[in-house]
Amino acid sequence: MEFRYLDVLSKVAAKLKTNVSLEELCSEVCTLICTTMQYSEISVVRVTVDSITRMSPGFRQTQWGLVHDFKISNSINGRFEIYYTEEKDWTGGAPFLKEEEELLNNLAGLLSGAATKDAFQKLLLDYTERLKELGGITHIISILKENRPIQALLSDVCNAIPEAWQYPEFTGARISYGGLVFSTANFMETPWMQKQPFEIPEGPSGQIEVCYTKEFPERAEGPFLQEERNLLVNLAQLISAAAGSKLYESLISQNRERLKELKAINQTTEIITRGKNIDDTLQNICIILVDSLQYPLHTVVRITYEGKEYLSGGFKETPWVLREQFITIDNRIGSIECYYLQIFSDAGEDPFLKEEREMIRNIGRLLAHFLNNYKGRMLLEHSQSTITTTISERLSHPPSETRDNLLFSIAPQGTDNSYIVREVLFIAAPYEAFAIQSECMSFRSEINHIHSAFGGVPRITVANTTERALEYLSQKAYDLVIIMAGLDEKNVSDSYSHIKRVFPGLPIYILVSRIESISPIHSTSAAISVKDNPVFVWNSDPTLIFAIVKLHEDTKNVSYTHAPIVVLVEDTPAVISRIITRLYYTVLNWFEENITEDKAKKSSQQGLPHLLVVSNYEAAIHVVRRYHNRISCVISDIEFSWSGRLNRNAGIDFVEVIRGKNKNLPCLLHSSDSSHRAETLALGYSFVEKGDPDFLKKVSTFVKDCLQVNIL
Repeated sequence: MEFRYLDVLSKVAAKLKTNVSLEELCSEVCTLICTTMQYSEISVVRVTVDSITRMSPGFRQTQWGLVHDFKISNSINGRFEIYYTEEKDWTGGAPFLKEEEELLNNLAGLLSGAATKDAFQKLLLDYTERLKELGGITHIISILKENRPIQALLSDVCNAIPEAWQYPEFTGARISYGGLVFSTANFMETPWMQKQPFEIPEGPSGQIEVCYTKEFPERAEGPFLQEERNLLVNLAQLISAAAGSKLYESLISQNRERLKELKAINQTTEIITRGKNIDDTLQNICIILVDSLQYPLHTVVRITYEGKEYLSGGFKETPWVLREQFITIDNRIGSIECYYLQIFSDAGEDPFLKEEREMIRNIGRLLAHFLNNYKGRMLLEHSQSTITTTISERLSHPPSETRDNLLFSIAPQGTDNSYIVREVLFIAAPYEAFAIQSECMSFRSEINHIHSAFGGVPRITVANTTERALEYLSQKAYDLVIIMAGLDEKNVSDSYSHIKRVFPGLPIYILVSRIESISPIHSTSAAISVKDNPVFVWNSDPTLIFAIVKLHEDTKNVSYTHAPIVVLVEDTPAVISRIITRLYYTVLNWFEENITEDKAKKSSQQGLPHLLVVSNYEAAIHVVRRYHNRISCVISDIEFSWSGRLNRNAGIDFVEVIRGKNKNLPCLLHSSDSSHRAETLALGYSFVEKGDPDFLKKVSTFVKDCLQVNIL
């Protein structure tokens, strides 16, 4: 019996409990019947009990009527008369439903007092169950209407099912859909279960299961009511329709996103083919990328390359970023960053689609290809004679007399055609400069006797202010600048910006005395340069200054020698500073102890090992692809950036790639997280924890063993 009929009976029963008069009760019944009929808008009703008659407005008899007589007592009779005032396309071919006839029969029973208390209680119980079922299905319908992924909806639907069954506290539910399974906490396989499969056109099938966790009296289907089976069938149909709709919406959305991404790639290609300069090309690509993501009205884009930024309108950084790096042929790293200006509740933890990540990756490849071609064309525009003349001039002058970065790359110089840092400008407060300069002078005298192997120790000029530094730079050529960060970080940033603006090609490194002073100052860099991390932490060891200089030289010279290479992958400035200080000191001592005059001559011809430091996965892979035949050993952190995001196993994946090219290459992995030890050792790699008191000693021993094999 439908809810509206049960509601009529409930209201009449409630009236009976209030000792209402028969006249008032007849009026109430007349009104309720009239408004409850299937076609209430054309129904008229007359209720007669003994001498009492109540009629609805406009009552008249027609050919479409239903009359029900009943007895109140031996002497009192009653009658219900219902007529429709016009003809309709009757449901089932008859004007009145079977349930409507049953309603009149139950009303007659209530009015005549024929219904016993037990029957009435049963009626109320059935009515309560129907209310629960109706409430349950209403709740589930409201869930399925929500604009959320089908996985989230099915989880909530599953948790809502038990409330619609007879014994909610002992009811469990499980929904299976494709490869997904959702269940309530108390669901289990029991002897008392109902199952209902459902199918989705062009999609996966599924099943709803309901269980009782204890035994209950037998009803229509074991302990379950027939109405509960009907409800289960209806739920399956609702879920099927909702999932099918979500699947269709998903396909439409995916196609729409694919078209946007294809358009972005086509537009990028078209912009590149215009042949404009780098600035115009990157700015135009930055603008069109905004419309290629899901939420263009809330998207901003930044492209960064060679110290320049290209921004879309209203740009600002937010926590929701999609980042992709690209590397050009001259070892420069650029980046594409797409930011959402707000979080989207239906997007989950990562608001970006897998396809969007692939699109940005493809755009990055297109940009790298464009930049490589552009720079290649610029070189080819010079005649061969001009190139020859330029190289000849460069080889005849010390490297400190010019700052042409492009020509540094073409023709590194020195007495053995290697690039050597001869002049360093050191910017620091007077007391800091004095202390460091004194230590470096002492260190210079200690290692001067082996300067021929390392190209000598550079001369350090100290400036106490940015203005004095700019004055020195305008009077003389310097190979690199080191800025010592004091308590005022803003001064460091200002110095960096001023010098870069006037001397854009001049390498600048930052030296801090406290780890907490580290702040990002420079984001673009050479792929195989310590510029990936231009900040170092002073540890009161002058070897660090020497190490920074040698690291810079190694970056310049590595492409022009056949010397072995030590690769360090690390993204923490403090750790980088400690390791490179120890490694160069190790090489100095090892060279002095092991290299005789004849071996020194052989080592000079082959070239001393180069140290390359990188801080992210892309740069590390670039080094391996370019120099894999020369890499002597690898020291790698385990957790570092990959595609702009911290990756917990980037180091392990990196050395696996290396082993694919050279399975015998020595690899030492390190981490501050000791939980990596077991996995690393199981894969056959050496491991050392950063917190180990002998951390630097173990790294040093590892490198010395590799040098012993590769040089001696």
